[in-house]
Amino acid sequence: MTRLTKASGFDTEPVWSPSEKTIAYFEVTKGELNLIDAQSGEPWKLPQKITGGGKLFFHPNGKKVLGNFIRPETTSRSLAWLDIGAGTLEQVFTPPRAPRVFCVSDEGTRIAFALDMDVAGEQAGVNGPQMDVSLVAASKAQPRRLTRFPSRIFDMSWRQDRLFLSSDVGGVHNNLWSLPVDQPDQARQLTSGHANEDRASLSAEGRWLVYSDNRENATAL
Repeated sequence: MTRLTKASGFDTEPVWSPSEKTIAYFEVTKGELNLIDAQSGEPWKLPQKITGGGKLFFHPNGKKVLGNFIRPETTSRSLAWLDIGAGTLEQVFTPPRAPRVFCVSDEGTRIAFALDMDVAGEQAGVNGPQMDVSLVAASKAQPRRLTRFPSRIFDMSWRQDRLFLSSDVGGVHNNLWSLPVDQPDQARQLTSGHANEDRASLSAEGRWLVYSDNRENATAL
């Protein structure tokens, strides 16, 4: 195991570039996006300071990163593509919005996201735990609802023709689920442990799934 970052603060949400040469992550104290060399940990300077939070995804071309970034003209986050060479943001939604749970397809042309039933000004959860899973083209298109999932979704990833979800549906702990994009009513539970299984990550060929598990207290992979 090699430690790549040593500065003060908390570094979270690391994501590999397609070339495996670069890692992007957020330093949460300042909310600042950083890029480093994946081998040495040496920082890679962005054209300007970029802030935001939450999960990140590289575009397959390695030149863009998808995340909830703070728009320059406001203090609000919204889902956007960051051009890491130019330092510019391209909004995914019109008007901008910031879904907490989202992921991008292998080819980078579609984004899946999940939204709960909560209404601004009302108590969270009062309208039920369900979440709508929708698809949208990667830039400024109208979303299309895929399915209504019966419980909260806490994390989502996409590999080939399937979404992989972390949800507490049917229990009090998070389990992993597989949801075929072309048959969204055929969701299948993959794990059923006695604690939380989260953060599914698929190998490039789709054969292996790595996830976190806290049944022995300390997080394991």
